[in-house]
Amino acid sequence: MMKIGILTFQFAHNYGALLQAYALKCYLNQLGYDVSIINYTPEKLRKEYSMNPFAYSKNLKVLLSLSLRNYRRRKQNRLFTQFQNNELGLRQRILTSEELITAMNTYDVVSVGSDQVWNTNITGDIKSYFLEKEVQAHKISYAASFGTDSICTYQKNAVNECLPLYSKISVRESQAKKILEEEGIGAELVCDPVFLLGREAWDVFARKPESVAEACRFVLLYGLSRNENLERAAAHYAESEGIPLYVIHPTAQKLISKGTLMYDAGPREFVWLIRNAAKVYSNSFHATAVSVLYSKTLVYDAAKGLGSRVASLFGSLGLDLCEGVNEYDLSFVLESKIEDYAQTGKAFLSNL
Repeated sequence: MMKIGILTFQFAHNYGALLQAYALKCYLNQLGYDVSIINYTPEKLRKEYSMNPFAYSKNLKVLLSLSLRNYRRRKQNRLFTQFQNNELGLRQRILTSEELITAMNTYDVVSVGSDQVWNTNITGDIKSYFLEKEVQAHKISYAASFGTDSICTYQKNAVNECLPLYSKISVRESQAKKILEEEGIGAELVCDPVFLLGREAWDVFARKPESVAEACRFVLLYGLSRNENLERAAAHYAESEGIPLYVIHPTAQKLISKGTLMYDAGPREFVWLIRNAAKVYSNSFHATAVSVLYSKTLVYDAAKGLGSRVASLFGSLGLDLCEGVNEYDLSFVLESKIEDYAQTGKAFLSNL
């Protein structure tokens, strides 16, 4: 049985990062491969999700604030950690690039992605996510993303040094495909992994947060960064409907003054909340993706510099992304369009 290792952002307490890793692993398992997620956890990236307040600051006021937030997010942190251990099957951490290369050479195929694995605004000068020449396994990328509309000199050098050695290359956004083509490298445009699993699979996956009543109507607001336009719009709609506004953030940061911040929303609860919300407000790619799967009404406003990710998704589904805060009735997206989009990934993975 072919062994496949997935290199991605599995360490992140981030809804989208864990959902896409889970979906790709599940789908490859369904194809009959022996799949595991490589638990590479560089210090630079691990620090952001630490429960230790001293990892962020030594200022007393900041430490007190972080300590209080971390106390409140204990349950949510536990939900993320349990998901990583139980559903992603994470084992011993790999901390250095040397250890990573040794681990990757035990696989027949190493797949990098999905997620913004080639975004140096996140990874800095960590070259491992480009799969260096020392990796002897067959190398592919699945729905890898730069996360930006252009790349820097460091990225161009890494792309030209490493990617010509890949067996197959696929990216998630049309802009990433264009970037690689400008460097003389061909790539296929494929779906985000969450579309590889059908709605029925996500129904089984979803779990209601303990803090939400079963029959409760609510509005959901999810933003990775502060967005006052979305906050005002979500609060106004919730007030006009006389229903609660639930706010979620993967590390329980209270970025807004409106609504009720939840402290028990892990990856499973994230999917349940989107599926059951009366309306979803977000600037997140994966909140948008799950909203598409569930034909939700979505109010979307792109985070600065990230709009092209959703624009590419919308374009694949026959939709246009407009500037500013806009409401999209995703029930008008044809099931056939979603299946055609999912088929781009399934076709790419059908012959490894």
